[in-house]
Amino acid sequence: MIFDLSTREKAKKSFELYEKGKIEKTYFYHFTTYPLDRTNELERMGLRPLSELIFDKSTPLGNFLAENEIYISYQNDYIQILAPNYFKNPIKAAYGDDIWNNVVARLDPQNEHDNGLNGFFIPEVNYPTIYHAPEILNTIDMAIDKQLREQGKERIFYKNLLKSKWQQKNYGTFRLKCIIPIDMIAKSRSKILYAAERVIESDYDYRPQLVYIPIENIDAIEIKKIFPISK
Repeated sequence: MIFDLSTREKAKKSFELYEKGKIEKTYFYHFTTYPLDRTNELERMGLRPLSELIFDKSTPLGNFLAENEIYISYQNDYIQILAPNYFKNPIKAAYGDDIWNNVVARLDPQNEHDNGLNGFFIPEVNYPTIYHAPEILNTIDMAIDKQLREQGKERIFYKNLLKSKWQQKNYGTFRLKCIIPIDMIAKSRSKILYAAERVIESDYDYRPQLVYIPIENIDAIEIKKIFPISK
């Protein structure tokens, strides 16, 4: 049986079946912005971890960063950032770096806690940042802005933010309905039941509905359907 929290009635049934140990897989929803003329790639290629997307210039995200002359590479125990439009010299950042730590955490292929794939048990989520651009762009924008201020330089204007430039492209926002064995998500039994309870009680706070798939389990994800949504 499949764990399904898309409606209150389905959540009630899923809760009962999960308690009885009869659930094998779960639906979850992943949101992405993608070029409108390349959506067939999503089904064909499947979902990939952020570290692969950002380092691969054939992907929309990797190509976008290259277009904006931002080059990020993983060097064993640190991330190197080349951004000649902002900084004269390369930036080397590791865990604990005051400015770039969040970027490092998201992109380190060895980080088993943050370099997988995120989604939600429910199809409708009040989480605006995922509808407009990849969240990593906002993370990079904030780090660049803070680095410039640390160096006493002028801060970047809104129109120069990577997030803003991404939104100017002919990209659509999509909701991907996915399925995966339930034992492959990083969520405890109690949290899975709690997520169902929130839907049953009609409390659609997105936080209990977060789903995280560790990087080693991403290949097990099957995309069932892709829905275009308005921003």
